Amino acid sequence: MSNILQVDPGETARSAMRGILDRGKHRLATVESGEEAWEFIQTNVKIDLVLVELQLKDGSGINLIKRLRADSQRKKIPIVVYTARGDRNGVGYAWKRMCRIF
Repeated sequence: MSNILQVDPGETARSAMRGILDRGKHRLATVESGEEAWEFIQTNVKIDLVLVELQLKDGSGINLIKRLRADSQRKKIPIVVYTARGDRNGVGYAWKRMCRIF
């Protein structure tokens, strides 16, 4: 069982992901913004995976990726990036930072 954080402002996407991950008995926490995600990550001991939508209410998911990769304790947390919009620059940036793209 993994502890997974999903960062997505869309209720539909969060609900769909919960349905998928519940089958594997994973623990899923969801937040809507990069700032909420950062606060959650700082206060929770173990996050095994972060799922990030590139288009967030408070800016780009890229900002969260930058913060995670710059933090010595959290830089190795696996990140899966997805987006509902065609954001080639954001996808390229995430790919270079060793994120997994879907």
